[in-house]
Amino acid sequence: MRNNISKNVYSLIHELLVPLKTIVGAHSLLDGKVPETIEVLLDRFGQISNKLDTEIMALFSDPSAKINLRLAEMATEQIRLLSMEWEKDAEKLSQLISQINATNTRLEDELLNKVLNKILPNGLRDFRKRLTDLRSIQSEQLMLK
Repeated sequence: MRNNISKNVYSLIHELLVPLKTIVGAHSLLDGKVPETIEVLLDRFGQISNKLDTEIMALFSDPSAKINLRLAEMATEQIRLLSMEWEKDAEKLSQLISQINATNTRLEDELLNKVLNKILPNGLRDFRKRLTDLRSIQSEQLMLK
């Protein structure tokens, strides 16, 4: 049972990292290439998303540091608590995206424009969906093979 919990926790964290890496990568591509009107917003976005990336990567490297991998019920509660904390940062990211969208910024480089106006918001939407899934996780799901 312990092995299944551990594997499933790794899988859950990995699923969360995929859209987060999209967000972090999109920010990295845009860094220094946006107008001053949104530069501060994008910088703040980068700070928060990099903080999340650091925290979640640390958990991926050693989930047992914050999650009990022996007891599914306890692991479930710990995952829910972590996801609620991350959701606070995700909400800040959403507010920043809304502020950026409100400026109707269009970048000359079409690929960067797509990163700013499609990839970044879609990556955040996917990340928030994964967080919602984590908040509703059931202990039985952690014990599945």
